[in-house]
Amino acid sequence: MRAITAAYRLAIGLSAPFLALVVAACVDQPASDRGETGSLRAGIVVVAHTPDTPKAWAMLEIVIIGRVVEVEPDEVEVAYANNADWEPKVPYKVAIVRIEDRVFGASGLTLVRVGFPANWPVMALKPDMEGCLALAFQPSAGFYTQIKRMTEKSVQGFAAEVQRLRATGRVLNDPVAALKAKGLDDRFDAAMLLLERYATSRGSNQREPVPDEENRLILALMAELPWQPPGGDYSRSDDGLVPHRKALWAILDLRELGFERRQEALPRPREVGSQQAGPATPLESSRPVSPEMTLDVESASFLKENKDKIRLRRFVQK
Repeated sequence: MRAITAAYRLAIGLSAPFLALVVAACVDQPASDRGETGSLRAGIVVVAHTPDTPKAWAMLEIVIIGRVVEVEPDEVEVAYANNADWEPKVPYKVAIVRIEDRVFGASGLTLVRVGFPANWPVMALKPDMEGCLALAFQPSAGFYTQIKRMTEKSVQGFAAEVQRLRATGRVLNDPVAALKAKGLDDRFDAAMLLLERYATSRGSNQREPVPDEENRLILALMAELPWQPPGGDYSRSDDGLVPHRKALWAILDLRELGFERRQEALPRPREVGSQQAGPATPLESSRPVSPEMTLDVESASFLKENKDKIRLRRFVQK
């Protein structure tokens, strides 16, 4: 899940045509056809995001190794940012990909249709390209979209990328096992993927409680983590994030969980080496109390006091 956590820091600085990666379209087949057959006629964007971001990975449905057998000749004109009146429209192309290996999901599929922005060469798919694709399905579109560009078989590190994506699939298939992993980095990456996924609607506006064991393990992990990485270095050697509570805290709907900021209850800075009340991390006495210090203390207290009461919720996935 290196791409997921590294993308936490990715700025959303791309131009509008490159943002429209989640598309709904009028198709010849019913939406339940899952994109393996049919032809595309017209479309409108219903969600927009950049690829290789946490929100994009939250939409992950299948990972495949396959070969592009053709690219449909007609471009699809789609509107940007859920606005049918947006001009100019964004042109999309649709590739037909034959599945050679199902890395995650894709049970029963042999062909998938994958849409990509026609004016974004880095995401383009061409006949005879072979590689690994991480895909999100667009329920009203009749095709999938790429969460990140294809990792071609010919590139160095292809096998390692496939194994990384298999690991991502294992997290989604067995969240409890992933949240019990020995490595803190692995548990943190799993929690971040799961929380983003649970906070993202994928075909339903209904929500339900997160299963009890997952709920308990995620809250225990959050209580264990420091608010921010010690020393302020957020990057790991594998390009992931150093585990810290703030990254997970930011995904939650805190008011729904009952958390209210207590702005008047500012912690006192602690003298280095003293036992005075204050933030968990010793601070220089001359350093002023900041909102970040407050959230450090308050979030830790909230988790400790309410660990048996907090019920995380997730969108029902259809």
